[in-house]
Amino acid sequence: MYLLTVLLLVFCAHSNVHGYEREPTTYDLISNLTRSVSSILHILKDEKADNGPLKNLAYKRETYQSTTFATSGKAVDGISNSQWVAGSCASTHSEQHPYWYVDLGKEHIIERIRITNRGDCCPERLHDVDVTVAGHDKRFDAVCGTFSGPGKASEKVVVQCPKRTKGRYVRLQITKGSNNVLTVCEVEVMGR
Repeated sequence: MYLLTVLLLVFCAHSNVHGYEREPTTYDLISNLTRSVSSILHILKDEKADNGPLKNLAYKRETYQSTTFATSGKAVDGISNSQWVAGSCASTHSEQHPYWYVDLGKEHIIERIRITNRGDCCPERLHDVDVTVAGHDKRFDAVCGTFSGPGKASEKVVVQCPKRTKGRYVRLQITKGSNNVLTVCEVEVMGR
């Protein structure tokens, strides 16, 4: 019944938008109804495929990093304060290719990753970051994207993954240069 009501509302709205200078024929009515049904089916198909709204899959999940200057879990505590003194940023020591990753617990569809950069010092440390995804095997071979940088103070970097990227682990890794420090104040993995 709900679907029929929606169909009628869309049909009426579609008919009024296009207007008629003459009385609509049966063909006009059927044509508009067909377009309306097609639009609704397309919307319903997309909603079913998406399985609801995006959520932060990384929140309070298990995290790891190559070395520890500040605990890796601070990046998924739900606090995006970019000031070091707030105590909510994760950081590695200085090394060649530092990395940080999160275990989402199970495989999910991943849409995008949002990274909050440090704001009070050294924002340029966030550069040449590859964002990769792995399944249960921990082979980080699915590339979501790259942030070339250098980052700006308190910048929220968004890396969009290719459609239908699926994985359990999401890793950030600086891939160029030496003596790099990877500092992230929040990492949100948006998906379903």
